Amino acid sequence: MLSVNGSPLAGKSVAFTLGGTPVGEGITNASGLAELPGVSLDGFDAGMQANAVAASFAGDAGFFAIDSMADLVIQRAGTTTSIVCEAEPLVFSGSPQTPCTASATGAGGLDASLAVTYSNNVNAGTATASASYAETANHTGSSDSATFTIGRASQTIQFDVLPDRLDGDPDFGVTAQASTGLPVTFSASGNCTVAGQAVHLAGAGSCTVTASQAGDDNYEDAPDVPRMFAVKADTDHDGIADEDDEDDDGDGIADAIDRNRTTGADESRLYSNDYRLDAYTFGTIVDRAVWFVELTQDVTGRLRATVESLGSIGSPMISACAGLSKQIRFDFNVSGESALWHCGPTGTVFVTNVGTQPVRIYKDYYAGSGVWRVVTTIAPGDEGSAGSPIRAAQSNGSPITVRIADDQGVERGGFAIDPGEEVDVEVLTNASGNAQVAVIVLSGTVDVTVFGQTQTMTAGGGAKTFSSDAAPPVIGAAPDLVVEATSAAGAVVTFNLPSVTDDVDPAPVVTVSPGPGTAFPMGATVVTVTATDAAGHLATSTFTITVVDTTPPALSVPADLMLTCSGVAVDGSGCAAGDDPALAAWLGSGVCDRPGGLRSRGDARRAGAVAGRCHDRDLQRHGQCRQHRAGVGTRAGGLRVRRLRAAAAQRRHRLDSAGPAGTNDPGQVQLDLLRRNGGDGGRRDDRGLQGP
Repeated sequence: MLSVNGSPLAGKSVAFTLGGTPVGEGITNASGLAELPGVSLDGFDAGMQANAVAASFAGDAGFFAIDSMADLVIQRAGTTTSIVCEAEPLVFSGSPQTPCTASATGAGGLDASLAVTYSNNVNAGTATASASYAETANHTGSSDSATFTIGRASQTIQFDVLPDRLDGDPDFGVTAQASTGLPVTFSASGNCTVAGQAVHLAGAGSCTVTASQAGDDNYEDAPDVPRMFAVKADTDHDGIADEDDEDDDGDGIADAIDRNRTTGADESRLYSNDYRLDAYTFGTIVDRAVWFVELTQDVTGRLRATVESLGSIGSPMISACAGLSKQIRFDFNVSGESALWHCGPTGTVFVTNVGTQPVRIYKDYYAGSGVWRVVTTIAPGDEGSAGSPIRAAQSNGSPITVRIADDQGVERGGFAIDPGEEVDVEVLTNASGNAQVAVIVLSGTVDVTVFGQTQTMTAGGGAKTFSSDAAPPVIGAAPDLVVEATSAAGAVVTFNLPSVTDDVDPAPVVTVSPGPGTAFPMGATVVTVTATDAAGHLATSTFTITVVDTTPPALSVPADLMLTCSGVAVDGSGCAAGDDPALAAWLGSGVCDRPGGLRSRGDARRAGAVAGRCHDRDLQRHGQCRQHRAGVGTRAGGLRVRRLRAAAAQRRHRLDSAGPAGTNDPGQVQLDLLRRNGGDGGRRDDRGLQGP
């Protein structure tokens, strides 16, 4: 306020500064007050600013200038926090719901986004969202909260339509699923009751089964799903509703074909097993076992057979095309299987497999001592004929297999025919009373194996008869042999094998032990012949080979031999030049080359003993070579060695003649004389040579 002596001065200009910066002027009013509105406080925080505001009067003609200063106090600006949530409804999803946003506003251009915190924002119900702005140097703090609602989610039930049922059908189960996975409950009305998931029929009429799900804290009740079905009367309990029943007597055979197979008489009201479609397609349900067998006429005019299992054992058999000396049977052994067929004038059955499992067709033949069976197997979706002939349709996706079994059920052969091929098979009795199989290929090329015999057969190649084999091979007689030995070990013997024949197998396998070309020992050896035919029958036979030695030994005696040694000195000075070298060879090596030359040994009383040699045993005995010269003298004309003849009981001699190469020497003769006791008191006498 600008005043003089307490009196305000009006109309005077006052200049203002803020923080030393001029901010404008104001004119005093009648009260002496000067105001300057709209001054910006930018750059100043909340709080007291000392002497921050200054006012100056510049003076005029009547008054002196004057200045004044004052403190500036700035208060914190207020704020507002606000939460905004999406428009409802929100529904439970199993995940946290975050539909809200928050912000804070205030002086100075404050506009800040804030984080929102939630509680109870997952499950259905009321959820809370909260946000806060914290106090700052220039602004006060603020907060806000809001609530929003999460509603229960909807759900649905998947419950399939229930098919019509027959009165008397067993209890059956029902299932349904809620989209939420919560359990579904069932209720029933009409001619039925329900316990848990099991439905029980209570007479002909209708039944409604309703599936329900009551929901929970997060899910609403699911809309109920009712399923109504008819419970049809089945008076004869034949599996066909009365309103649709074409089988009045409940035997599974449609009225139109429920006829006596032989006479054709109507049996539609008489429970029976016979059926008759036409002059060729007729037969009997051979064995129902625990199966329900249904025979009807298909829209194509063929017979349709369908089977349903009523238990877990047995298999139904249906004869077809009977009465023409042949019988073909269907063997259905899987519940729900079905086949279409009709028969031709020759007993051939034409079959289409409309099921999911193979269909087997049995054709029986009376042959040999019992019933043989040809089994044809047709795969699902395929068609062909069985009987005579067997044919595979060109459109088939797999081969038709054929198995041939004997009267004991043992498989004896078979073959497979590809699409478009055709084969005829027949089992007959041959002249021996045994079964034989005749096969002819009418189209294609087929590998046929029967009785262990395999043959590739081609259309136009004629029939092949395979005979059964009931007997073993026959082995012909083989004489015993006596063979002369060729060595002390015996002899190698070569001999002819006996003949082997078989009534079926043209080439049985034959083994012989010991075989031809084997070394047989001295004495008797048994030879065993074994023959095995293709059917596995075995036959054996034996004969004896004896090796003997009837040839006596051969004795070869050498010719007389004369050896001379002239000029032998009495003192044993050695052999003279020109002596016969065979003499030394005959006496043994080293005779004439020893010191002392040829020495005499033996009894000094034996006159004319002029020859001998010093042996190692003499040295070992005496330590020296003894010389016996007493009574020894020279002898004119040399020394004659007479021919010695061996006596078997007293002496043994061996002659080895091999003259040295390049000489006319008759050879080396070595004479080993048996030692024997002399006549002089048993003294040992080793003699080399003895004169005449």
